[in-house]
Amino acid sequence: MDKKPISQHFADLGAPLRNPRNSWGAVRHGAHEDQVILRVWEDRKQYIDGKWFRMVLGATSDSVGYMERMNHVSMLMARVPGYMVVCTAADVNARPRKIKDYSPLVLVPVGEVFPDDRGQVWAECLPAVPVSSLA
Repeated sequence: MDKKPISQHFADLGAPLRNPRNSWGAVRHGAHEDQVILRVWEDRKQYIDGKWFRMVLGATSDSVGYMERMNHVSMLMARVPGYMVVCTAADVNARPRKIKDYSPLVLVPVGEVFPDDRGQVWAECLPAVPVSSLA
């Protein structure tokens, strides 16, 4: 079975991308709370004090979706629950990158979120959960 496009995956999660070409994430509006769902790159991770973190925002970007991403990250920093869809790049050196693969079966919940001294923002990777558990 072929994997559906990631834009369809986000729509199926109840978080349709505002712009399928340029959006890096979306907000899922729930009955009791909103949830932020972000695309993140598999190779942009670091291990800090016994925990894995993924970059959720670069220091700067000329991408059309950067302002939307800043809003999503601000929501995470304000403690709105969040999840990450981990994507593998077809070519990690390409700009812009294209998605080679992602897992449609699991989401990585966001824990602690912090900016580093270079202006990048990192989100802690909590243990992955099945997509079916999304409340």
